[in-house]
Amino acid sequence: MDFQEYLQVLRKNLLWVLCVVFLVTCLFLGYAKKAQERYSVSVDFTVSVEAKQGNGEYQYDGYYAMMSSDFVAKTVFSWFKTPSVILSIYDNAGLPRPEVNSINFLTRFFKPVQYSAQNVVVRFISEDRKQAEKLAFSLIQIIEDKARTLNLDEQGRSVFSVKGAQPVIIRVQKSALLYSAVGFFFSLFLVLLFLPLWSSFKKSRLRDGESC
Repeated sequence: MDFQEYLQVLRKNLLWVLCVVFLVTCLFLGYAKKAQERYSVSVDFTVSVEAKQGNGEYQYDGYYAMMSSDFVAKTVFSWFKTPSVILSIYDNAGLPRPEVNSINFLTRFFKPVQYSAQNVVVRFISEDRKQAEKLAFSLIQIIEDKARTLNLDEQGRSVFSVKGAQPVIIRVQKSALLYSAVGFFFSLFLVLLFLPLWSSFKKSRLRDGESC
């Protein structure tokens, strides 16, 4: 099929093409409208020296303190990949546990990042602001409580403290215009791509009907 034939086919099926493009664009727009209520949450955790060891192990030019802080930060990081800790965060928040089909999927709810030996940031997405707030404050409480018993000196005092900062909650809005544009160009591309095949199929059906 050359270009002139393609244009003739396009003119004959222009109404059908426009209807398909309009329908797909509306579907993309409807999805953007429905899925725009999402909240991105970020919580910072700071690891610091709480009580100094009497033997100077954590005092020597701050070197061992920094190494041990890094160890504590890595432990905090690992808690957000531990299924039992994740479930305890939901239980402490008074929220139903997430329904998942595998353990691996459960450990993807929270996304921790260790930026330094003393800074761990955890992020997650929630579709409800109240739920986001409950989860944020719940995970702060759970992590701080677990950290208090992580490193204790001979007097039973915490060597390190892990403190969670005020959660940052931002509403994430999907761009309806962007989704509409994507739907428009995506559907237009597919329709124009398969239009010659559709035309050939119709011609073959007509020939088969005439032969009968």
